[in-house]
Amino acid sequence: MCVRYGCTICGATAFEQALRAGALQDVPRDITARGWTSATLQALARALAALETVHPSNQESVRSITMLLHRMHGETAFTDEYAPGFSTSPAHEVLESMRQHHTKRLARGAEHDHRNSPEGIAEARARRKAAAEQRAAQHHARKAARDAARPRLVSMPLFACYVGIDYSGAKTSTDGLRGLRVCMSAGGSPPHEVLPPPSPKKYWTRRGVAEWLVSILGEDTPTLVGIDHGFSFPKQYFEAYGVKGDWSAFLDDFHLHWPTDEDHTYVDDVRDGIVGNGEARLGKTRWRRLTEQRAGAAKSVFHFDVTGSVAKSTHSGLPWLRFLRRELGTRVHFWPFDGWDIPSGKSAIVEVYPALWSGNYPRLDRTPDQHDAFSVAAALSEADRAGTLKGLLAPEISESERSIAGLEGWILGVSGPTPIVPTGSVGAARPTPRDVELNREMVKLGLAWAFRRYSDRYASDEALAEAQRKGIWQAPTEDPWTYRSRRWEVGLQTSPPGCPIKGNISNAGRVYHTPWSPWYDRTKVSLEQGERWFCSEREALDAGWRAPLWGN
Repeated sequence: MCVRYGCTICGATAFEQALRAGALQDVPRDITARGWTSATLQALARALAALETVHPSNQESVRSITMLLHRMHGETAFTDEYAPGFSTSPAHEVLESMRQHHTKRLARGAEHDHRNSPEGIAEARARRKAAAEQRAAQHHARKAARDAARPRLVSMPLFACYVGIDYSGAKTSTDGLRGLRVCMSAGGSPPHEVLPPPSPKKYWTRRGVAEWLVSILGEDTPTLVGIDHGFSFPKQYFEAYGVKGDWSAFLDDFHLHWPTDEDHTYVDDVRDGIVGNGEARLGKTRWRRLTEQRAGAAKSVFHFDVTGSVAKSTHSGLPWLRFLRRELGTRVHFWPFDGWDIPSGKSAIVEVYPALWSGNYPRLDRTPDQHDAFSVAAALSEADRAGTLKGLLAPEISESERSIAGLEGWILGVSGPTPIVPTGSVGAARPTPRDVELNREMVKLGLAWAFRRYSDRYASDEALAEAQRKGIWQAPTEDPWTYRSRRWEVGLQTSPPGCPIKGNISNAGRVYHTPWSPWYDRTKVSLEQGERWFCSEREALDAGWRAPLWGN
């Protein structure tokens, strides 16, 4: 049957007959209905609806006619009202397939446009970042689980409560001071700010803090208090004024000349000669305590009227240390004046430098003074519970320097000197031309462990690095010798008694694998092939085996 499409001589009946007979072949996609009447189009729609099947050879033809009807009449051409039975006809399935294909094409185009838009690029970056963070979180969670499963030596804390005080030398001892802040941590919980007792004053006063310390330190709970002002003066001060080399005598002499704990008395009142006799006990800014020299950025206790000065805090706080010592007596250990070792179960007061700790904690919404007090309390608590506080309380300094520090005081967390060890001695370091001991510097920066088998010389540096979360101490870690010892014990569970080293024979030769070797678990010992177990690396070497190389 010859059917001419798109012209007036092509009647609906002939088109319908062609559809029913399956005689339509290769109907062009750009078929038009120029000159066709509405009745003709409706007849085509009815013919499509009446089809019981659509022959595969007519799929394209039916699709082309469907598209034509859709262009001319829209969705109306495919309703049951317009062409009865169309919704259940095979042609309807062709239409739905066409619609889905068209919808997907539009979606892909829109997705492509969005993906290449600024918003799409930003979203892709955010997804990649979120995925990376999720992978990192999963990695840290798995590592934390492994670390938690490892056997660890448990160190009992020395204290049960920790107090950080950011001091202020402003105004008088009875004025509320915005910069005087107190934070406390107990039982391993995060520090919280301690507010002053209800009174007309909104903030703590120096007198109020001293009286509060007397009340909590008089209890049986071992408490460690860190205060950020100088506890004493440089050695030159004692020599210049002939002050007795005893801390209690120093406090009495200072109070006699600088009575800054009296009501309505400013530090500047004493400096100006209005109250007391401060002129008889003035220090020089170039006088610095040994601990201040070692701390680097810490300023002299005599350096007034400069940013970061602790001079006013020190000159206003020393009389209150005298007050605490007289009120509490031997119930509290003033470190290091009462000794470098703090007796078990006893409370203690130490001098701190918040700059050593504050960078380890996010500032959040705290003021600088609040953050300093928070950081001190948090660092003291974490160091004690991690077992590193003992190292901080025992800085590596010589006996002569300990004698000086017993008079001048010492800032908790400041490390000792960097001595040059003679070449050839046990644990000798190789100093650079600038006399910096690289071993110590690496331990300080958290880039190495302090190996204590032969010497504890770097123990305090390691304790400080761990407390400040530097380098390897940013996450739970395990030193190599502990790891190897643990792996050795694991190896003993599946090896002959005392001999967990595997001697393997392969294309690489005779290679032994220790329990900490990355190839240990997948290496099998076949005694029939001449492989064997060893009890030590020396035994393996003597027998002709070698250690594994990278890549083997």
